[in-house]
Amino acid sequence: MDAELDRWCVRFRPEGSSFDFSVESLDALEHLVLDRFADWAAVQAAADDPFVVGAVRYLGETLIRSGSSHWAYPDGGYSRHPLVRSNTPPAFRTVVEPLYKLSRVAEDREPGILGSSIEELRRAVEEYPRALRALESIRRPSASRTSRSEPSLPTRSGSRSTSLESCSEVDGSASRRT
Repeated sequence: MDAELDRWCVRFRPEGSSFDFSVESLDALEHLVLDRFADWAAVQAAADDPFVVGAVRYLGETLIRSGSSHWAYPDGGYSRHPLVRSNTPPAFRTVVEPLYKLSRVAEDREPGILGSSIEELRRAVEEYPRALRALESIRRPSASRTSRSEPSLPTRSGSRSTSLESCSEVDGSASRRT
């Protein structure tokens, strides 16, 4: 994939810009998409075109390098196009489909659509540890709470853990698609 992506970058990189996998480079990619495609349907129709295949790869690799995420494929879905998933348990997962994002650029014709995908993935990754901390604070009542003689939640010995850390991915049904 790296060699193909390098060739694509050399072939399609606009004069005076850099495809360095930065957020800023996504602006150049958006301009290329806007110059080539009139709308959503045009991008979808060209999904197997070398430009679009390379653009999907470039966008996906930029997302992965900029946010804590990884490549994935739909779980039994109708799409055969790769996805980028946040490195989080299913309940916190954000999924970005690069072809969908490229199509939205052509359809909406607004700047920043591709760059916002990075923020979506980062938010998902940031939400998970916050939720773990909140859960932990509920499990360990503060000293001030117990000193006021407020009733505490009963605990059972030998009960199974309900920690978010123990979640495992069973299927993609909890995924959010963006």
